[in-house]
Amino acid sequence: MSCIVGQFSRPQREIYEALLEVQEACVQLVYPAELTLNEIYDEMLMLLGRQLQRLGLISTELSSTALLQVCML
Repeated sequence: MSCIVGQFSRPQREIYEALLEVQEACVQLVYPAELTLNEIYDEMLMLLGRQLQRLGLISTELSSTALLQVCML
């Protein structure tokens, strides 16, 4: 998979956008500080897992517990 300097390939752009969505969602969880860092971390893992499922990189049939375990690896 080659990349023209300054341009993402389609898969690279999809992953970048998925990670950006997760990051933005986590930033929104910080204020007002109603969640602990551990709760934000757990939410980040779930969001990341859902994005990986959406991209077809992991099974959509995983339970929430299994999804968390996959994302912690």
